[in-house]
Amino acid sequence: MQHKDEVPLDPTRLPSFKQIYHLTLLAEVKHFQKAADKAGITQSTLSASIKQLEKILGVVLLERSGRSMSFTKEGQLAAEMAESLLEQGWEFVDKLDRAGQSAELRIGLMANYNSDLAIKFLQAKQLLGSGNFQIVENHAEQLTEAFLNRELQAAVIPFDPRLQSYRFLQLY
Repeated sequence: MQHKDEVPLDPTRLPSFKQIYHLTLLAEVKHFQKAADKAGITQSTLSASIKQLEKILGVVLLERSGRSMSFTKEGQLAAEMAESLLEQGWEFVDKLDRAGQSAELRIGLMANYNSDLAIKFLQAKQLLGSGNFQIVENHAEQLTEAFLNRELQAAVIPFDPRLQSYRFLQLY
């Protein structure tokens, strides 16, 4: 939060979550190639990301010597803080994903249930697209619990007395 008499924050001095992620991977494995492999990028892309992060922050994060590297004091602090920021970023995304789940249809289907019914659900999923329709396969008890906990909007399960207050359709 910023007070009226403070200098406005400069958003160009904020690192991206991608750069923060790259820093946490590098701190975890302490090797550029291994961190790049884990991120699914090239070593030069990872190196450029870290150099850009150093430029944004105005500090040297790593001491590079040939094929070896080590974190500076500032780099160690940045890596610790980056881990916390990344966790908050994932929490932010996760909460928004869960908030938006009401637009999705999640149907529970017992594993090894009627294959014709499963095929019909899969065909419907293809028509609706994967972003709007999800089939969750599990055992009847787990599906019942998920339905009662509102994690599923519908379920194909045996009747359970706990479901008496819900609308149901008898298939067989």
